[in-house]
This record gives sequence, C-alpha cells and structure tokens, in this order.
Amino acid sequence: MSRPGGSSPRAAAAGLAAGLASLALYVATNHPLVSHHDAAEFQTLAATGGIAHAGYPLVVMLLELFGRLPLGTMAFRANLLSCVSGALAVGLAAYGGARLSGRAWAGLVAALTLALSFALWRESTLAGAHAFTLAIGAALFLLSVRFAAGPSGRGALALGALWGAGLVSHLTVLSLLPVLAAALWLAWRARRLRLRHGLAAAAGLLVGLLPLAYLVAQDRPDQPMNYIEYTLAPGAEPYFPEGKVPENRLQRAWWLLSARQLEARTHFHAFERPLPRLKFLALDLGLNEFPLWGAPLALLGAWRLRRRPGPEGLFLALWLAATLLLLLAGADFPSITAFVLPGLWALSQLMAAGIAGLTAPGVAAATALLLGTPFARLNWATPPPRWARTATLVHVWEQWPRLWSPLRADPGWERFGRGVMTALPARAVVLSCWSEGTVLRYFRYAEPLRTDVEIVFTCTHPKRVRAALASARRAGRAVFCTFDPAGLARLGDSAERAGGWSRGGLWRFNRKGGA
Repeated sequence: MSRPGGSSPRAAAAGLAAGLASLALYVATNHPLVSHHDAAEFQTLAATGGIAHAGYPLVVMLLELFGRLPLGTMAFRANLLSCVSGALAVGLAAYGGARLSGRAWAGLVAALTLALSFALWRESTLAGAHAFTLAIGAALFLLSVRFAAGPSGRGALALGALWGAGLVSHLTVLSLLPVLAAALWLAWRARRLRLRHGLAAAAGLLVGLLPLAYLVAQDRPDQPMNYIEYTLAPGAEPYFPEGKVPENRLQRAWWLLSARQLEARTHFHAFERPLPRLKFLALDLGLNEFPLWGAPLALLGAWRLRRRPGPEGLFLALWLAATLLLLLAGADFPSITAFVLPGLWALSQLMAAGIAGLTAPGVAAATALLLGTPFARLNWATPPPRWARTATLVHVWEQWPRLWSPLRADPGWERFGRGVMTALPARAVVLSCWSEGTVLRYFRYAEPLRTDVEIVFTCTHPKRVRAALASARRAGRAVFCTFDPAGLARLGDSAERAGGWSRGGLWRFNRKGGA
C-alpha cells in the first residue's frame, strides 16, 4: 500500500471535487414538494422553529436559517440543509479515503460511490437529521485519527464541540464512542495526553450542547410545532404507563431527549429479531447502497489494511462494529437504512483502500462499475422473477426506485394536503395520525393555505379523540379526521366520508341523530 497519509493537497482536492459534485447532484434532485412523516415535520420547522419529535435543536435552528433563503418552496429550502450536509460528508469521505489509500482518485471514486448510495442520496434530499449527523460523524472520525497521532488543544476543543453538536442531533453519533475512546487511549499510551486537552474538550462540549437552551425556550403552548406540548395533551398515558407526566420545562426536555416517549409506545425492543434485520441489511448493502461491486472492494481494502501502520484500520473496525450494535439495538426495518449511514461512510474508506490496490485497468473498470451501476439500478424497479420468491429480497429491492426515486418527485402527499385543506369548511378541526398530520401542518404553518384550521394529533386513541371532539364541539367547530373512524363508533358519533386521495382520506364526524 502507498505511504500513510498520501498527499494532503491532492486529498483536499479530491474532497473538494467530491463535495461539489455531490452537492450539485443533491440540489438537482432535491424534491420541491412536501414529503410526509418526519421529513414533513422538519420542512414545517424550517418556517416555524420549535421542537421536533426527538428534539434536534441544532438541526431545527439551522433549518430556520435555510428557511429564510429566497429559493423555491419551503420544502425545497428545508431539504437544502440535508443537501449541504450530505455533500460535506461525501467531501470528507473523499479526503479521508485519499489520505488512507495514498491515491486521490481512489478516495474520489469511493466517495462518489457513497454519494450514489440509496440511503445517503435519499437522506441528502429530504429534510431531516441523518445526513447532518453523518457530516458531524465524518469530521469526528477524521479528527480522532489526527488527535491519536498528535493531541492538541485545538483538536480537543473541536472534538468536544462536535461531540456536543452530534449529541443534540441524532443518537447514531454514539457509534463513534469506541473510536474516541481508542484515540484517547493511544494518545495516553504515547504519553501525549495533557490536562489542558481535557479542559479544552470539556469547554468545546459545553459549546456544542448550547442548542439545548433553544429547545427549552421553545417549549411553550403557543409554539405550534412543539412535539412535547401536543404529545403530552390529554390521553398521554401510553407514554407514561407507570410514571407521572413531567410538568416543568427541564423535566419535559429530559423526557424527550431520553427517548422514553419512544420506548413507551413502540412495539420494537432492543436486539429483537436480529437475524431478519441482518438479512435485510446484507441485501440492502448488496443491492441498494453499493450495488454488487462495493462490498468486494471494501473487503479487499480491509485485507490490505491489516498490516497498515496507524490507527485508521482499527478505528474503522470499531466504527463498523458499533454501528451494527447500535442498529440492532435501536433500528427496526423502516429506520435501518438511516442508522446504517455511519457504516456506509466507514465502508467507503475501505473501498478507497481496495481501489488503490488495483492495477490501472482494474481502477478504470472499478470506476465505471461503481459509478454506473447505481444509475442502472434506478431503471430496474423489480427483481428478476427467479429472485422474487424471497419476500425480504423483494422488499429491499423495491425501496428504490419504486418507493423512492431521486429522479422524480412524489406529488401524492402534496395533492393530499392541498386537497384536504380545500375540502375543509371554515375553522375546522382535523384529527390525524403522524404521517398525514405532519403534511397538513405543513400546509397550515409552512406554506399556509388555511390558517383557520387546527390539526390535532390523536390518531385512533379513544381518550384523545374524545377530548378533541369535546373541545371542538364546545367551540362550535366542525370535526374531521384523516383515519378511518369506524372503530370509534362507541364514542357516540357517526362519521361520513368527505374526500379521498391516493395518500389518504378525509371523514367528517357527525353527532348521532344529526350533524
């Protein structure tokens, strides 16, 4: 293998080229329409600020900045934060891969392969926290490598600040804890670790955690996008089956950040169904993230790094292992592709090392295959018939381009949201579940079509529906819902269909015996 570190100017040039190329790709495929679920929530937060479903104060603050740009729709502007974050992660992958392999071209190709992966391409064109947290994680990894080789006050300060920023962004940053521990241990073993390094890191950590003050300040009843407030509305017992609902702002913030609300209401438990999830992950890596060729090259790179001096090989192994552990502990099938992002970044470094070990014709072939296969994959919506016998394979294969494609925007949720808002009478109240409710809140607050309507998250929870119905009736407001209310007949109300779209329907509640 080439000498450790490679050429810094060439590595920087590779990083800049990969970052700019991926930024152009992500902006060009940025979806200008409202999405749904968490992405729609983040798109609305770009206009209103507030508290997201797991806090994310730093992401929300930056979304507000991007929301003020004079570009396109609010959804487009909110997505731009992810475009920039994903491009930064790709640029850092090219830089790190070039340094690791000693070949700028190898780092560039491996990073562009990462940019074309299903998970990163998707997360880099939708508003959210995953691409942003990956950019922080990539920077933390490279800084950890540098800190292990030569600790400095500036490096410690930067590590602390990025750790704080990562902790208030997404829990996938925790996969880097073993890397940080290894970096500190190597610095200590070399007798280079000093007290001033610890003090600088602590100061940086405090700076990185400052966005928590924004989260606490946004916990107000008049804040329309306050996940704490509308989650702890009447009927919050599912979140606190054995405890007391928190009352003051600090208690409420800790309830949110500790993920207790997810633990209380989810049917998923840590390390549940590991084999099906590992099977899904393996197929996803081979078919969607690095189709066909990426994994063999990453294995070649790992083999070539086995005798490489320096901590990079150890750090990559630790990051991959911790990513897998965190994925098994906290990610069910819908979120596996988001939790695997740090692992994809680490694998891109191994790919760079593998590409660097090929002959010139091999590098040319690898470049063509790695960068061309994802585009061929985008035109292959269904698996070959002989493969379709496996349900898991079909499910993985249809993640793209059938369920999501960067080459076409999905207008379904846009039509649903606009259609519902048009169908509602004045001052209507809409009871909704999370996925469609976040879309309606977008058209209530981000690109307001109807400022007179109210969107209440009740889903089909009887106590919440009952409380919302009573409150609306006292105010003389018509009540609608976006879920089939057939199972709620015992509440004393009937319902009639008021509209339907490809993404959902609308029903109007009527009192028994009259509207």
